[in-house]
Amino acid sequence: MEYIIKISDVQHHQIIFKMPIKNQNEQYLNYYKLLYSDKNVHLKYLLFELQFSNMYENKQNNLFQDIYNLEHMILSCLNQHIGKSLKISLYDEITQKELHHSNHRLLLKISGVWEDNTHIGLVYKLYYTMSTVKFSNMIC
Repeated sequence: MEYIIKISDVQHHQIIFKMPIKNQNEQYLNYYKLLYSDKNVHLKYLLFELQFSNMYENKQNNLFQDIYNLEHMILSCLNQHIGKSLKISLYDEITQKELHHSNHRLLLKISGVWEDNTHIGLVYKLYYTMSTVKFSNMIC
């Protein structure tokens, strides 16, 4: 089951990082699995639905600022303990990339943080969901 939360509902004191493991990507040293827990739910990753109607007409959109603040908050939570430079890549990708299929739901999944010798950054995935309504009428 997927549990979508609002960016504005994420609180820094509810973010938990597991102990680092060696990153499978040789470009990075470690991977920190992100967990999120509040009074209602315990999550193995953060999942957000992003609504980008006419977003490229206004790059100062509140959603862009919310994404930047979220990325900075998550990285800062971990960086209190390891002291590396923050690599803000999610915000950069979303503001520079032209996202197509505006009719589909765009989901953002944040699963952890990577670490190299000098930086840390989010491990995330942006993807579109396709409707399963067409499949519900199929008879096997």
